[in-house]
Order: sequence, then structure tokens, then C-alpha cells
Amino acid sequence: MAVSKPFGGKFDQERKPFDKSALAEGAKLSVLQSSRGLLYWNVMSIIFVTVPLFLPVSDILAQLLRYLMFNAVACATFTWWRLGVPLKLVWPVRFILLIQVWLTICSFLSGAQLGRTNDFETSNYFLIMAVIYYICAALISHVWHTYRALLTNILLVCFAASAIVGFFQFLKVGPFLWLAQIYNRNNDITAWGATQFNADGFAAGSVRAIGLGAWPEWLAFHCLGGWAILASRLMERRLKPWEFVLASFFLLVALMAQSRIMYVSLGICGIIFLIMLIQRDKERGPVYLIAFFLSICVLAIFGGERLSYAFSTNLGEDKTLKYRSEIGWQQAFRIESERPWVGIGPDNGLVWGVTEIVPDKWTQGQYLDNGLLLLISWGGYPAVALFLPIMITGLLSTLLVLKNRSNTMERRKVAFVTFTFLMLLGNNMLLNNGFTNIWLNCLVAAFGGMCLPNSSELKSEMTQQYNVFSRMKQRALVRSELDQL
Repeated sequence: MAVSKPFGGKFDQERKPFDKSALAEGAKLSVLQSSRGLLYWNVMSIIFVTVPLFLPVSDILAQLLRYLMFNAVACATFTWWRLGVPLKLVWPVRFILLIQVWLTICSFLSGAQLGRTNDFETSNYFLIMAVIYYICAALISHVWHTYRALLTNILLVCFAASAIVGFFQFLKVGPFLWLAQIYNRNNDITAWGATQFNADGFAAGSVRAIGLGAWPEWLAFHCLGGWAILASRLMERRLKPWEFVLASFFLLVALMAQSRIMYVSLGICGIIFLIMLIQRDKERGPVYLIAFFLSICVLAIFGGERLSYAFSTNLGEDKTLKYRSEIGWQQAFRIESERPWVGIGPDNGLVWGVTEIVPDKWTQGQYLDNGLLLLISWGGYPAVALFLPIMITGLLSTLLVLKNRSNTMERRKVAFVTFTFLMLLGNNMLLNNGFTNIWLNCLVAAFGGMCLPNSSELKSEMTQQYNVFSRMKQRALVRSELDQL
């Protein structure tokens, strides 16, 4: 009895060779489809650290920090193991790891030499967590190509909500003032200066809007971050009418926050916005200039009293600056004089004046409000020497991605937003402690991770590089043949 073949006759004779590449692509697709849960887990992990940016300060969030970090570590580990995503530690991340190690060493030295027990939980984790979420975002965006747009759009909505709340706080609308009392229980936003310093020169009728943040500089960050998301679209096309109005609204509310140190970034962003608008639509350039000028004039005329905190202060006699230099900064100078190379390790008492920390000769429990002095107090001069390269290499890295027109537009837009975030952090370091905000660090690091090329972009870059090498080899071969002739 004859046995029939599974593939007999003419089909068996014309069967094509086995396509291994198709099988490999199919296997990759199968792994991605079965790993959706890991991708969603990564997204939720990043959302966990993004939401606190828009919530009141709470000890409960600080207590959850360790569990959030362990969750992010497990999430990143399983995703990397399952998907085999290539990871690249760029120079800013390398310096973050170095300063994290150094501050941890300083903390243990402080405990051994001075008998101090610093809060290792919420002080020492604030840098390593940023690296963890950098890795999480890099893993997601490598295989989930729409993730960049997803996260930026979610943030745009959150930033807009915070700006709207801040706008109504500036108008002194009752429910929004009540919301401000929940977010900041220490200050009345309608009399900020008078409440703190018993001075009536600049705070008589001013309003320092805070939006969905505890401090005015946080609202300024929300607004300028939202502006950056919209302004990045000018690299690709004209803004839609609602995008132009919302971007201008962000700049306006950032002014209403009256975070004077952040006015440096506000001015830079305003100038950049005008330049980008004019470059994209030169015919309407004069209209944009007139609109900006009239907006500022109207705000100054009808809201001049409420902006008196920012505009009616003599910086030479500024009460806030005197408070910082005469009270807050003195503890940093004391630490610098006695422990200039190792400091006292990360200490929350220098940042927030935590009541649970027992004051001693090193920590008086006052707000330091100076990022560079804080670094010197925590880790001495080496901490500053490690932190500055983080900012410099971070700005340069994102600028290179932004300027390289061979990169995809989505990647360049993310680089624009990341560059703005880093600029805001650097500005906030001058007279505030912006880099100690753990949730903010994680968000900026996540955008840094999304600046890395995804799988299709990496494949395109490698193909282009391979083609370049091929052309070089062909030219070398032609030259050698000509030489032989």
C-alpha cells in the first residue's frame, strides 16, 4: 500500500527554501504580544511616580518610596529579560550613579564619625530612582513606538489642569483658594511675603498661585513643561489655534506663579517661542509680537497689584534673600568649613526642616534653598564636581538629538521637552532645591530614556551606517583595481 506524502507531486518539487528571517520576525512578534502585561506594568510604574507631582505633599507618599522603587526594579528586570532590549547608559546617567555612590559613602561616614543617623530612605534614594525610571522608559519606548506621544499627551492634560487651577487662584476664586490651603498649609497665597517676613512692601495684595503644586516654582515647572510639549510641535508644523492659545496661557500662568528665580527660564522660553513662531510663519510674525506685548500690558495694568511680589521688590533689600543668607545658608557654611570634602551625607533637615530630626550643630532645621550649597553640605566639593557634569552632558546630549535632522521627529520633540526640563532644573538649583524632588527627577529621567532610539529608529541608524561602510568598501575596491591597472 502506497503511503502518500504530506507534500507530494508538483508542490513538493517547487517548494521554496525555508525562510529563517520570517520565522525570527514571527518569534519576536509572538514575544511582544505575550509581553503586553510587562509593558503595561512599566507604564503604571511611571504613572505611580508622575501622579505625586500633582498631589499635596504627604508623608504617606514618602513612606511608599521604597516599595515603588522595588516595584520599578522588578518591572525593569523582567522586561529586559523577556524582551532583550538593548540598554545604553549615557553619560548623564553614569554621573548620576557616581554621585549616588558618593553620597551613600558620605552618609555612612557621617554615621561612623559623627554618630548621626540620617534618613536613608527618602534622602539617599532620590538619585538612584531616577536611573531606574530612565531604564523603564527606555525599555517601553524601544518596543512601544507610540508610547512617547502617549506620555506627553497625558502630561499635557495634567499640566493644563494645574495651570487652570493656578489661573483661578490668581483671580482669587474661592474654591481654588481653598484648594491652595490643602496643597500648602504653611502659607497664604494671597499674602505670601507678609505671612513669612512680616513685611508689607511687596505682598499687600499679591497672589502667588501654586496650581496643583505645593510651591509657586512647581506651578512654574508645570506651565513651562506644558509649554515645551506644545512648542516642540513647531519643529514639525504650525500650531493649531487651540495649541497656540494654550501655549501662551502656560506662559501667562507661569508669570502669575511669581516664582522670581524661575523668571529666567520664563524669559528664555518666551523668546524661544517667538522665534519658533516667526520661523514657522513669517507672515504672522508681527502679529505674534503685538499679541505678546499687549498681553503683558493688560496683565500689568489690571493685575499689577497681584503681581507686586515679583515686580515691586528691591532685590538689594529682599527679605527672602536676606532670610536665606542670614539664617538658612549659615549651616551650609558651617559644614563646608569643617567637612568640605565629605559633608554630612544626605539629610532631609537641610531641605524641608523635618520636625522628626533632632537638631544638632550640623542641622538647624532651616530651609537651605540653594542646590549647590546643599550638595556641598551633603557630599562636599566632590558632590558638586559630579553633579555639574550631569547637567552639562544632559543638556548637550539632548541638544545633539534635537539638532540631528536625521532623527525622527517624535524623538526630536521628546529631546526638546527633555532639554527644557533640564534647563528648569538647573535654574531652580540657584535659589531652590529642585533636584531633591524625587518625583520630578523620575519624570525628567523618564523623558531622557525616551530620547534613546526605539527599535525601528535603531534599525534605520544601523542600516544607514552599514550602507556607508558598504560604499566605503566599494570605493576602496575600485581604487585598488585602478591602482592595479
